[in-house]
Amino acid sequence: MNPLRQEDIWDPDLEERYRVEIQRELFRLVVWLHANAKLASMDQDLIKGFHRQAFQVAFPNHAGTVRGQAAPYDIQFGPFRGSPHAECEMEFAVLSDEFLTYQGSLDQLPEEQVREQALRVACLHHARFIKMHPFLDGNGRTGRICVNYFAARYGLKFIEVERPKQRDYEATLAIFIREGRISPLIDFLRAFLCPPGAA
Repeated sequence: MNPLRQEDIWDPDLEERYRVEIQRELFRLVVWLHANAKLASMDQDLIKGFHRQAFQVAFPNHAGTVRGQAAPYDIQFGPFRGSPHAECEMEFAVLSDEFLTYQGSLDQLPEEQVREQALRVACLHHARFIKMHPFLDGNGRTGRICVNYFAARYGLKFIEVERPKQRDYEATLAIFIREGRISPLIDFLRAFLCPPGAA
């Protein structure tokens, strides 16, 4: 099966038509994170819920649905292919379970070690999430909501949820996808998540 691009699946005008509503729901998710990230575990259902809330209005049939049996599409984003749909649900489950374990470890760290380790875990989750591309659309914004979950839970600064304008952001993700190196993304996002002088 040839990979589909998002524009092969979605009406290209659909997301633009609902842009204001999507942005409003993303803002509500950020507010929710401030109030609830320390109380909620970022499991599969929470991530699916982030996606569902943000994109339900534009993509009601697939919002919150991981590619797999219910969404049997392979997709391409830029020059890259997401995980094959036949493997995506299992990969998503493994990623979610693994990062619940990381979250438990972070919760046990002394305060002076939490920020640096939370930065690393947030970046690794984001890079692996983007490489997988579990949803048919909205992966970048959902992935950045997940980064902000770690930020809210562990006292980091938030990043923008809308697509960043910096080319370095995409370049560091490309390095991870091609080479598996996470340090460029950590170095890039450190300036946003752990700016100098931030408590």
